[in-house]
Amino acid sequence: MKKLIFIFSFIVLKVSLSAQLHYFLPRNNAVMSILDQKYWFEGDTIINGVRYTKIYRQKCKSETECGELSYYAAVREDTIGAKIYAVYPCDSARLLYAPYVCDDVLLADFDVHAGDQVDIYCNWLWLDRQLVTVDNVDSIQINNQYRKRINLRKNYWTPDSWVEGIGSVIFGLFFPAPEGVVDVGDVPKFLCLHLNNELLYQNPEYDTCFLRDSGAGIPSVASPEDRTYYSVTNDQLYIYGNYTCQIYNVRGFLISSGIQSSAMNISSWATGIYFIQLYDGNKLVYSGRFVKH
Repeated sequence: MKKLIFIFSFIVLKVSLSAQLHYFLPRNNAVMSILDQKYWFEGDTIINGVRYTKIYRQKCKSETECGELSYYAAVREDTIGAKIYAVYPCDSARLLYAPYVCDDVLLADFDVHAGDQVDIYCNWLWLDRQLVTVDNVDSIQINNQYRKRINLRKNYWTPDSWVEGIGSVIFGLFFPAPEGVVDVGDVPKFLCLHLNNELLYQNPEYDTCFLRDSGAGIPSVASPEDRTYYSVTNDQLYIYGNYTCQIYNVRGFLISSGIQSSAMNISSWATGIYFIQLYDGNKLVYSGRFVKH
């Protein structure tokens, strides 16, 4: 009887430890590929008495031809609350892919349950801090390891997911997306994570660790250099050709849709960035963005 109790206790303990196991972000010798940029995890730094991992960014022309490394951010993981934070340089330009905050901002939270809301920092476009809602929590197998996955609520087209030790596996660790963002224009895409020169995880939607940023944030289907599809003024949007046009604002809301073959009055639209998709029948021929001044 004692032997059976011991075996049972051992099994329960083993299951309990497995359930509590948490996979952390790599601290060194790791590189995350997001579109045509690589983010290197190299070395530690101390900020306000807390240890962070330094992140360096590298712009690439191909999967093997890349430019110089430049300091991008510092990240840390709360070992108690299983939260991932980042600190960006205070003097960063307020531009796409270059946030200007110098505070601790939350990128992912693994201590959550279905229905919880999380206040994350979305550092592309002008979205800043946004609430996201957890849809469900499950796991994903990576190299014979089951890692917790947080699936966020789908609202419109693009739901995000966070995986332990990686962060967002849709947009990348540094670009968690709020609800309602659609996959058009300036959308970062997580591709690969390498650790110690070996591929740890690859986005199953792609067979590459490099995608050239066409300016729209997605692989180019029709280069603007080959043909001018539209032009814009403060009051008018001119479409050159008989295309079905779909236009979204930065929060992912479809604000205009239909066949356009001439000018569209946009004088009443708010200033800011808009994303445009042009279709010839069911075929997407152009995807890009424009700024309404």
